[in-house]
Amino acid sequence: MIAHLVVFTFNPGVARTQADEAAAALRELTADMPYVVRYECGPALGIRQGADFGVLAIVRTPEDVETYLDDPRHVAIVRERITPIVATRSAVQLELTGSYGD
Repeated sequence: MIAHLVVFTFNPGVARTQADEAAAALRELTADMPYVVRYECGPALGIRQGADFGVLAIVRTPEDVETYLDDPRHVAIVRERITPIVATRSAVQLELTGSYGD
């Protein structure tokens, strides 16, 4: 299993509704992607200082990561809803050693 984790810092003045709309669009997108084992995204809880928004996609293979990232619907959401409000982005893919929904 692979975790694709992305965190974003927003530009100043980004409204919470913009983050919520981006999260809703991403959740709707992944609802019909059978290769996505688990998907979570949304604004940071603010428990500790850090990024403003996070995405966690758990998939089975490196090819699944590429399929998710290259899906034209994903590309459109990123281009239309995320890129305009983001100041910084960091991503990492991790191999998971536990059991995550198999």
